[in-house]
Amino acid sequence: MGIEWLSPWLPLTDVKRQRGLEAELRREVLEGHWLYTAAVTCIAVRRDQDDVLYALDDGRVALVHLHWMTPASPDGLPDIAIYPSLSAWEKQSMKPLHAENDWD
Repeated sequence: MGIEWLSPWLPLTDVKRQRGLEAELRREVLEGHWLYTAAVTCIAVRRDQDDVLYALDDGRVALVHLHWMTPASPDGLPDIAIYPSLSAWEKQSMKPLHAENDWD
């Protein structure tokens, strides 16, 4: 992936767990939302809460807070933040989060 993963994020390489989290995204995003049919790969999880990072086939990444129910919210969506690239997410989300907390 080319980045140094910082706490509380953990890279995800277990294919079975990746597929399970990809399936959960499909359960939580209602049909008709663009993310419902998007090609996604689960690449990381946040160890302290239900945030999951998905790589999209166009190079963007989606940071999704899963709710573990269907539908996820009144508007039918989990909390979603889209970043233009993994490096943008790293700079704008992971590094600031790591710096403001004592994770180790």
